[in-house]
Amino acid sequence: SVIGTQDVAMDYERRYPALIRFVHSGVNGGISKNCNSAWKACSGEWIKTIAGDDKLKPDCLTSFVNEVLKDVGAYDAYFSRMTNFDQDGNLNEVLLDDFFYSLSDDDRLKYFFYRNPLPAPTSFIKRAALEEAGFADEEYVMLEDYPLWFNFLQAKKKIKPVDVSTIFYREGFGISKGKERICNISYVRSLHNFRVEKLWPHLEYWAFFKKIDDLAYFYQRSIGYQYFGNKKGFLYYLLVLLMAPARLFSLLLLSKKFFMLVIRTTALR
Repeated sequence: SVIGTQDVAMDYERRYPALIRFVHSGVNGGISKNCNSAWKACSGEWIKTIAGDDKLKPDCLTSFVNEVLKDVGAYDAYFSRMTNFDQDGNLNEVLLDDFFYSLSDDDRLKYFFYRNPLPAPTSFIKRAALEEAGFADEEYVMLEDYPLWFNFLQAKKKIKPVDVSTIFYREGFGISKGKERICNISYVRSLHNFRVEKLWPHLEYWAFFKKIDDLAYFYQRSIGYQYFGNKKGFLYYLLVLLMAPARLFSLLLLSKKFFMLVIRTTALR
């Protein structure tokens, strides 16, 4: 028989009743609601979240705890590098965005309007800061991290990079997309709604091309989901090619010089 995540969690609770508490909602209310149920049940000072298809590295918690002890609790959240892996066993190291962490609190928020550089799978969060930020915004059903980091940066919570890889992240089978399928349409809708409702109001008039890019991302995947059976193939890749001119902003995201220009010309509202 197949052993699922729930079976593993229940087994740990039986083996370590003083340490492990199994929380089951009964009904899947979406990622943000599920995360909130787990986070609100936590009693420790720090919270480490891990998805059922990812894996903590053996020294993950030690790495973070050592940082906390060194900093005497001065930070609200830590983020690390991570190692992606696929079904063929290929590994890919994902580095931290050093440029983002070199910025001031205000400039980090300006940067965030255009790009999310905070890898949620690696996060190690102070429970008090999570509570103060209001936990995940359940309005965005499949988006537990992006709105949360937005609240963190708005409140000028102190975050710090840890330059080691602490988790193995399963690539190609995540919430946002798959190796063969185009997308999880609920995730795409949650992401689009968040961008339109929370980020677009902060964009300058000249950043209309960011909105065009966001719209292209949304319609590219929505059309692929609705008309191509959510399966990647010739017609979908043709659609991607046709949409490419509208997604030039995504190429600009690779340039630090572009973000320096963004930060200099973006005013906080």
